[in-house]
Amino acid sequence: MTTKNIKVKYITSDLINSPTLKNEFGSLNALLKIVLTEGFNQKKVESYLYDSSSKTATINLPLNHGFTVNTVIEIEGATEAVFNGQFRVKTSEGIRITFELESSEGLSEASTASEITVKVAPLGYTIPYENEEEGVICFKNKSLKSPAILKSI
Repeated sequence: MTTKNIKVKYITSDLINSPTLKNEFGSLNALLKIVLTEGFNQKKVESYLYDSSSKTATINLPLNHGFTVNTVIEIEGATEAVFNGQFRVKTSEGIRITFELESSEGLSEASTASEITVKVAPLGYTIPYENEEEGVICFKNKSLKSPAILKSI
């Protein structure tokens, strides 16, 4: 699998801070909402470096961050647009993860107005309808070839 491909995402219950399915009302809808639309395991990036020769970005995170190789992550908060987005983790060692980044001439590190965060990327759905009282929620995919809505009651 190429480290640039972010279309295929694997999410398992083994990932740190992944949502759990409980035997209670609304648990499935809450789990789907997090995995499909929000993402999870958000961490603050401590430092962010870019190596233009290998087109690889390295970020330092708190110990036990929980991002494993091939996990698709979503980064937000950098002032440079090239550092924001979804990327597949290439390596994960201790407090450091690396991923491939398209060319960003003249940049070596990301700057931010507030803070840069990283999380497990959501699967890219939106919520066109939700009624929490009745326990109904609809999720819409973003496919133009075969658009669909998943309805959970």
